[in-house]
Amino acid sequence: AGCIFRTLFRSAALDGIATSQLIRLAGATGGEMSGRQIDARRRVNTALDALGGHDSPAGSCIWFIVGLEMSTREWAARRGWSGRPVPQPIAGGILVAALGILAMHFGLTPRQQAA
Repeated sequence: AGCIFRTLFRSAALDGIATSQLIRLAGATGGEMSGRQIDARRRVNTALDALGGHDSPAGSCIWFIVGLEMSTREWAARRGWSGRPVPQPIAGGILVAALGILAMHFGLTPRQQAA
């Protein structure tokens, strides 16, 4: 799931962008975006929505750790959730949970049926 997200992130040309708020990115490109970039940005946005949005712990974690390849320790200390530091063990748990959600979102694991 992380590899899929990272590939989409690169295809969307989001590597050098330090914000996870895609709404701010509409005019951020200097030229025209390709159809592939537009589709990749749509899919990144949909994945972030599945994680609870870009401001959620999982969305922020995936953006910075998987997308921008920041270390878990660095994200926990510098970024965390909404700019607040997060203890590193909790950051690791957030990452594992977020990857599990992405695995379901991308269809890599079956969705659980409500009983």
